[in-house]
Amino acid sequence: MPNPFPRLPKSDRGHRVDGRPVALLIGSGEMPAQCAEMLTQQEFDIAGIHSPDAPLRAWAEAHDVQYSADFHQFRDWSETIAHDYLFSILNFKILPASMLEAPILCAINYHDAPLPKYAGSHACAWALHNRETTHGISWHVMTSDVDAGDIVRQVTFPISDGETLERLNQKCYLAAMRAFRAMLPDLKAETFACIPQDLSQRTFYARAQYPAR
Repeated sequence: MPNPFPRLPKSDRGHRVDGRPVALLIGSGEMPAQCAEMLTQQEFDIAGIHSPDAPLRAWAEAHDVQYSADFHQFRDWSETIAHDYLFSILNFKILPASMLEAPILCAINYHDAPLPKYAGSHACAWALHNRETTHGISWHVMTSDVDAGDIVRQVTFPISDGETLERLNQKCYLAAMRAFRAMLPDLKAETFACIPQDLSQRTFYARAQYPAR
């Protein structure tokens, strides 16, 4: 398959047009497409997108943004183009170190839990199973350890009596969108603060683990 992306050299901030930060985006479902819209509204340049499904591909086509459905092709290209941020939003692949190290500033991931608690998979289901009274979402720097990087933005909220998994997922979605919009000005100005996780408080659930129904 021919590579649809041009190969561009890295050169400090010479890759920016009118000072706009350059971002790459990887993810699935509607959330990353909405985040892509927010990025363009905040005058980020989205240089390329990878997604295995339709919503983000449709957004890329509508906005004339380079897109690849092939992860390996996107990975190879992402390591050759200068970019400030890589956003991973509902992405279920573990990204290689070469991708995490490629952004000039950082790679940022969305996780549907108040890290360091509930790292890994099925966070909302486990929170309900464990009868938590609060939950939350985190936007965090990606590292080689899954869901262990510094927190860029975090929101917590109460879990209501009789909370359903569907409703808790929806609360996470809305909190994530508000938090993403709120953190973009700081990312653009490079004034964002990263807070290390207290990994002594970390809990982790593998994808193969799921609470008994």
